[in-house]
This record gives sequence, C-alpha cells and structure tokens, in this order.
Amino acid sequence: MEPREESKMKGADQRRNVEVARKVDAALELVPVEGVGPAFEFMQILGVERSVALRVLTAPRFHRKVDRRQGSALQAEHTETGGRPPLER
Repeated sequence: MEPREESKMKGADQRRNVEVARKVDAALELVPVEGVGPAFEFMQILGVERSVALRVLTAPRFHRKVDRRQGSALQAEHTETGGRPPLER
C-alpha cells in the first residue's frame, strides 16, 4: 500500500473514532439519570459496536458503590470490618 493510501485510511479511522466517541459521550450522559441499561440501548440505536458499548459501561466507575440487596445491616457490618466479612467466633 502506498503511503498516500495509508494516510487516507488513518484519517477515516480517526474521523470514525471521533464520531463514536461523541455517540458514547451522549449515551454516558444518560447513566446518572436512567442507568446503564438505557445508555447501552441508546448506544446500540446510535450504531456503536456492542463490544465498545460493553467495554465502556463495564468500567469500574459504573460499578455499584452500595450493596442494595440486603440494606444497611450488611453495609454496617462491612464498614465496621473494613470491607471484610466479620470473623465468626
């Protein structure tokens, strides 16, 4: 491949990456309001590749900070023990 053809391809890739980044950013604005699921669906509607959407939305910043399943009793136990389950006596 000639250098000129290669630079054209790089330009197209960069332009596509910018377009994808804009779509992802728009979808990420939904996360605090609607949640990860609707943001994923929005990315799919916009044509963002599934693998890209999943990689972005499974990043640690979107992990739950609180375990909602068992309420505050479980949270209090883990807080007292520094995040470790309590030792059985």
